[in-house]
Amino acid sequence: MTSLPTLNPKDSARVMRGLLRQAFPACRFSVTIGRGSGVSSVDIDWTDGPTAARVEALVGCFKAGRFDGMTDSYDYDRSRFLTVEGTLYRPGTRYVFTHRHNSPRAVARALDDVLG
Repeated sequence: MTSLPTLNPKDSARVMRGLLRQAFPACRFSVTIGRGSGVSSVDIDWTDGPTAARVEALVGCFKAGRFDGMTDSYDYDRSRFLTVEGTLYRPGTRYVFTHRHNSPRAVARALDDVLG
């Protein structure tokens, strides 16, 4: 495969916002980008709504690879690609963090369900 352009974190965050809005219209998400020295990340926060696993399944494809704790290094997956608006890209975001928060109301409902 020829060299593909890389989808940077800012554009990745924009696309993720649209996907999340479409998949979970009743839930409000905060999608922010973070940058460090040679590191790029997207943080997704929301309260109640879908599980973290469902959100991760939707946005996990934006990760450029994975961190290998055994070698303390990041391994890029060069076989990954995304199709955005008809164009192929390589993912350019190292980390996509998902943070689901529970509202006091949701916690109370869950306790009522468990405790009867």
